[in-house]
Amino acid sequence: MAELSRIVIKLGTRVLSGDAGGLARDRLARIVSAVAASEGTEVLIVSSGAVGLGRAALGLPPGPSDLATRQACAAIGQSRLMGVYEELFSAHGRVCAQVLLSQSDFDDRRRYLNLRSTLAALLRHGVGPILNENDVVAVDEIGEV
Repeated sequence: MAELSRIVIKLGTRVLSGDAGGLARDRLARIVSAVAASEGTEVLIVSSGAVGLGRAALGLPPGPSDLATRQACAAIGQSRLMGVYEELFSAHGRVCAQVLLSQSDFDDRRRYLNLRSTLAALLRHGVGPILNENDVVAVDEIGEV
C-alpha cells in the first residue's frame, strides 16, 4: 500500500484578494483545481478571507474598524467563503468541510484529540478540510486595532 503524503496550504487574505479588493475567484479556482487533482496527497487548506467577504456584503470599505464590526463581518463572510469553496470543489466531484478553530481547541487535550480524529476521518473519506480561525469568538487573527 502506497504511503500518503500530507500538505497544508495557507491561503492568506493577500492570496484570496483581487486587485479591486474582492475575492480573487479565478486564482482560488486554480488552487482548488490543483488540490482536487492531487492523487496520493492529503491536502488541508487554512483559509483567510471571511472578514473581507463580510465587508463586501455590507458595503463597508477595506481598512480598520472596531473589533465587533470585524467579528460581524467574519460571521457574514464565513458562509459566503464556504459557499465559494463548496462550489469550486463540487465542480471537481469533491466534497469540502468547514473546520472553525480557536486556540483553546489546541490547549485543551480532549478538544485537540477530537479535532485530530475529525480531520483524520475527513481525509480518510477524501474530503478537503477548510480550516479557519473562528473570528466570531477568537480575535488572534483579526486583532484588537
